[in-house]
Amino acid sequence: MITEIVEKCVNLANVMTAEQAFYQCCIVCAGDGPADANVRTGQSGRVLMCTFPGLGRKVHSNGKIAIVSLVKPCVELESIIRPREKASN
Repeated sequence: MITEIVEKCVNLANVMTAEQAFYQCCIVCAGDGPADANVRTGQSGRVLMCTFPGLGRKVHSNGKIAIVSLVKPCVELESIIRPREKASN
């Protein structure tokens, strides 16, 4: 029983390690343009924050590595922050 559990754990760890060689996570930095990110309609400006990372798959072709986007990162842009209105005295 214990041997089976340990073997399954080792196999799972090996598969997870191998998958790291195929996939790459990406995050859009604050201040960058939202070029390849999912943005809600009506937002504008630069990236304020990345709310969900993107995921890409590494593809080997002709001796080079290219990243194919599987899931685009989600971002919020600067336009979601509205300046406070000044109180009149």
